[in-house]
Amino acid sequence: MFPIPEIMPFFRFRPASLLSVPFLATILLSGTPAVSTRAAVARPHAIFLSKDNLPDLLYAGTIRKREPEKAEQKNYPLPDTFTGMPDLSGPTGKKDWRAARLRYEKAAENGDLSAQYFLGLMYLTGKGALKNPEKAFDWFLQAARRKLPEAQYWLADCYAHGRGTVKSDREAMYWYRIAARNGHIEAQTVTGLALLYGVGLQKDEKEATVWLEKAANAGNARAQYYLYKQYRNGTGLPANPDTAMQWLERSARGGWPDAKKQLGLIRLDRYLRTKDNLPQATEAVTWLKDMAQKDPKTMHLLGTLYQGGLIVGADPEEAARWYRRAAEAGDANGQNDYGQMLFSGKGIARNRKEAARWFDKAARQGHAEARLRLAVQLLAGDGIAADPEKAVSLLQQAAATGNPKAETLLGAAYAGGTGVTQNAAKALYWFEKAAAHGEQNAQYELSRIYQDGQLAPQDEPRARQWLEKAAENGQRDAQYRLGMAYRQGTGANRNDGKACEWFAKAAKQNLAAAQYAYGNCFLHTPDHPADRQKALHWLTLAAGQNHAAAQFRLAVLYAGDNDGKHGTQALKWLEKAAENGFADAQYWLGIFCHDGVHVPQNLKTARRWYREAALQGHPGAQYRLGLSLLDGEGGDKNPQEAFGWLEKAAENGVAEARHLLRQHGHSGNRSGAAPAPAHDWPEQFPRQIPARP
Repeated sequence: MFPIPEIMPFFRFRPASLLSVPFLATILLSGTPAVSTRAAVARPHAIFLSKDNLPDLLYAGTIRKREPEKAEQKNYPLPDTFTGMPDLSGPTGKKDWRAARLRYEKAAENGDLSAQYFLGLMYLTGKGALKNPEKAFDWFLQAARRKLPEAQYWLADCYAHGRGTVKSDREAMYWYRIAARNGHIEAQTVTGLALLYGVGLQKDEKEATVWLEKAANAGNARAQYYLYKQYRNGTGLPANPDTAMQWLERSARGGWPDAKKQLGLIRLDRYLRTKDNLPQATEAVTWLKDMAQKDPKTMHLLGTLYQGGLIVGADPEEAARWYRRAAEAGDANGQNDYGQMLFSGKGIARNRKEAARWFDKAARQGHAEARLRLAVQLLAGDGIAADPEKAVSLLQQAAATGNPKAETLLGAAYAGGTGVTQNAAKALYWFEKAAAHGEQNAQYELSRIYQDGQLAPQDEPRARQWLEKAAENGQRDAQYRLGMAYRQGTGANRNDGKACEWFAKAAKQNLAAAQYAYGNCFLHTPDHPADRQKALHWLTLAAGQNHAAAQFRLAVLYAGDNDGKHGTQALKWLEKAAENGFADAQYWLGIFCHDGVHVPQNLKTARRWYREAALQGHPGAQYRLGLSLLDGEGGDKNPQEAFGWLEKAAENGVAEARHLLRQHGHSGNRSGAAPAPAHDWPEQFPRQIPARP
């Protein structure tokens, strides 16, 4: 699975409590291509180990073209009328198959058994003659009736595939069995498999074992592989893992592709579990590379190995190459994972338009994750034109298969009326379905729905139940909110210790708000050890994510140092917090600039920061901005505006503002608000509102 970047909020309906974070990004897989699919999965090959597909019984097609040379090398005895093998050498020293065919025809017409067989192969494969399946069938039939096992085998092949005759499984199996009884090893293998799987013959596992053992003992690698499967599964004979492995190793040494692949996967699995015998695991990767030339699934598996650095070193570029080969060969996992690499720009240049094309190909094959990723791109218009209706259609397809993430996204679509008519009941249905399937983000959203009563009647016990489930399942926002519930005593007795435990869980998942809260746990929380260095660590992590309150808290801590060595740090974080719109920081930065604390005095800049904070309703900033405008500090005098700000400060409880207004004939505190200090922040901060000179 691959990390998905933060995605713009594209749901039009977004109540303050519902979908308050861009959670669509977080609910998608954060990892890995389908080491299925993901490189983060420790055993990406395990999916192969459990599969047991029906074999291609009639494997002969892959060896058909080589059969004339093989037959020629066997030096079949010929009667006196045609003694010895014909000279196949032409004028250039190359084999002259046409000349051989002419000589074979004469011998065959004279009843030569081997010549009849050779002619059948030539007409079947096009060696020395134009392909003519009918003539091939006729010559095989003549030789087969005279009990030549090879001819009987290829006659069966003609019946099995309808070459030169009407296709007939019954006739095919009849001749395969005759060839098998006459000692033809491949026919014995086919007969054994037909009996084992009940294809063309009545299923008989015990008789199947007899034929497969004959062929396996004669060195047939395919028979050895299926004998391995019989001993592994206890099919037709008692299960015996040790004997099974012996047959698998013999088959792999004999070059049977499935055996090499299976043994390679077993060795990979053993190494990843035990970290034992790296040379065998490395050899297994080599086998898989050989196998991958014609096997898209193995191409994809190699991509996952390079993606995750499993056995081979991590190499995103090599992973992308293997994923692309698998994708181009039509493998849905390969298409999805290659799309992810294009989307993220890992191992290949980022190209989200091309990523969407590959997601679409995989989605058309029913790949659930590809549907989700394509849906997200269509919702956000990321690299492709936005199409909410198509996105919802993809989500519906994925949700119909029981995919919890699709169910969650579909619930969000109905909640926001994105691509569908807004429907609170359907939103709740899909969220609850996903939550029942254990989807943590759906559980979190349900907690907010029942807490705020936006899509369903308010129900605080159910809200708490879903919040706890989501938090226990690792949803970081739920962990943070549960921590806040314990901190504030909402829904349960206040418990600062538990609050800090949940803050810690969310903080370790890189949630800035939780890092800020957890940092504060180390400063002044009962039942939690004080530790200034740990507080600085977590606050710095949050501040690095532009959490303005954490930036201001760091400024407070550094400014409060008695040694005076951290003034630069205090100023740095104060400026960042102010630039991020934190009113307290803007207010105090105004004071720094006004009084020349850690910075050269600059009354104009001081007035600017007072105004920024005052516009956010900061009482102390309103008072100081009024003073600046009244006295002309940092700009022109403006008594009318000055008294307006002083009145706001007075209404917000600043006693100095009320006193000053009375001096100038204004009543002040017209709202009747009780007096309050001009600021409410930790006493470590080394400034108070000074009296007006």
